[in-house]
Amino acid sequence: MSKKFLLLVSLNILCFIPLLFFQNLSLALLLSYEFAYLSSCLIIFFSYFSYKKNILKKAKDYEFVKVPALITLKKIDKNTKILNFKALNDDFKPSLKLAFKNFGAFFSILKLFSYVLLALGFLFLQKHNLLQIFVYLWGIFALLIGFFVLVFKDR
Repeated sequence: MSKKFLLLVSLNILCFIPLLFFQNLSLALLLSYEFAYLSSCLIIFFSYFSYKKNILKKAKDYEFVKVPALITLKKIDKNTKILNFKALNDDFKPSLKLAFKNFGAFFSILKLFSYVLLALGFLFLQKHNLLQIFVYLWGIFALLIGFFVLVFKDR
């Protein structure tokens, strides 16, 4: 875990260096980049832990049922084929209970907190004239580069 964290921090620094070629180092540059990077990092980490918890919880209760083949093929003659289709009751039936259950699985409290933090930070930077949109977007993009490097590094 610490190696991955160090890799993300080093990628954060490596992605910040090209910004210095286009703009001078300033408080607005540093705050816009780091706030975008850290808040989107919180969103991804809290999403990961929320989905991991939900998957592990559902995996405990899941019962594996062997479903018969939907199509059976029988040959009578050389060129004649008869296909028998079996009807299964796999229709989706929407319900309010299922909608609330899925809503709770998608929106955890920490994940909502990180989205609120992202929005409030954006508004704070905008109010104090510290927001630089290109740098802000580059901070989010740098995080995505870091996660792609982590994913492909492990393969």
